[in-house]
Amino acid sequence: MVSLVVCIPALTEEVSLEWAIALRKLVLPPNTSFIIGKGRPIHRQREALLREALQQNPDYILFIDTDIVPCRFDSAKGRLVIYPNAVMDMIEMREPAVTALYWQKRGGWNVHKLVSVNPLKFRPMTIDEIVNQPHPPRCAACGLGFFLLEAKVLERLSRPWFDWVEDEDGTVLLSEDLYFTWKITREFGFGPAIAHWIVCKHIVDKVELLPNNVVNWVITYE
Repeated sequence: MVSLVVCIPALTEEVSLEWAIALRKLVLPPNTSFIIGKGRPIHRQREALLREALQQNPDYILFIDTDIVPCRFDSAKGRLVIYPNAVMDMIEMREPAVTALYWQKRGGWNVHKLVSVNPLKFRPMTIDEIVNQPHPPRCAACGLGFFLLEAKVLERLSRPWFDWVEDEDGTVLLSEDLYFTWKITREFGFGPAIAHWIVCKHIVDKVELLPNNVVNWVITYE
């Protein structure tokens, strides 16, 4: 029987009603437990969450941020709706790491393409770059808003698993999520798989972050 630990980083004490409903509706393995993070900065919180999760010896670990609502396009309603089977779909992919899609605060999808190694740079992938790959599509690095990890992957990664890299002026060079998932890509020789049909709402300050054409490309791709 598959076991799962759900890790929820907590950077605020409030969540949206839609997020709470989505979490309640998620279909999860019977052997599932939850861990809620605490403290800052975020890279240390994620590191602590994984350490605690491993103590339960799970098969999988799921990161779900409190501003990410897992959805799928409903053709009858013509819009994105909460998708209860998102986690089970990702588990059934049997991949070391799987991410859903969501639109970032800084713009662009959460899945990234490697631009250069020295200096290390990434950019968000376009929809064409995602859908024109063999199945499953993959990325070099990605955000961790809705991310499934096979726990044994961590055995192959050096510690610390997470870091936050800035230059002298405080400009972010590498966020903790890209740092972590790039480690996975280098170790395995291929990046996280993309569950492209799971298109999450990213709710920031009560506003849903989505590109204007999201419905059009979801219809085309499905």
